[in-house]
Amino acid sequence: MSNQLSGKRYFSLTTKDDVAAYIAERQKDVDAGIIVKGRLGTIKTHLEHWLAYIKKDTKLKELERTDCSDYFLKRSKGKKNVEISISTIANE
Repeated sequence: MSNQLSGKRYFSLTTKDDVAAYIAERQKDVDAGIIVKGRLGTIKTHLEHWLAYIKKDTKLKELERTDCSDYFLKRSKGKKNVEISISTIANE
């Protein structure tokens, strides 16, 4: 019970929750002038693509090291009419 009262989590966050927390932290960087607002928008876009690939309700504890190994292939072959540069996928 003392662990629970001290804030220890027993259940894993979902990828959607973790991305939201990360974006909130990066918003602090925008407010402090460390990054510009446009960069935060780019980060949000990249993370939305990643969430669509990995699924928003996936628990962080369930992710394996190799879960994103074919991400480049899926993103580059996803839309035939849209060119996606290698650097964009690498940044995602």
